[in-house]
Amino acid sequence: ITYGKEVNLTETGEYILPQRVEVTRPKEKYKMSLTYQSPESVSIGRTYDPEVFVLENSWNLPEVDLDKKVNTSQSTVKK
Repeated sequence: ITYGKEVNLTETGEYILPQRVEVTRPKEKYKMSLTYQSPESVSIGRTYDPEVFVLENSWNLPEVDLDKKVNTSQSTVKK
């Protein structure tokens, strides 16, 4: 996990957080990054419904369980 430049995310200066967070999974060969495009609009301490964290596959694209894929490939490697 890599954190970018820290910025003030509130008008009061109460929260200083990284503007960009990057997660790299080298075994799976992919990287994900999150960047606040407008840090001043971030809401901290708000409660969200659990449904907002569910990613729906509305296009019925193929899904791959990356953790399972890594575990399977590790079990086939000769020791």
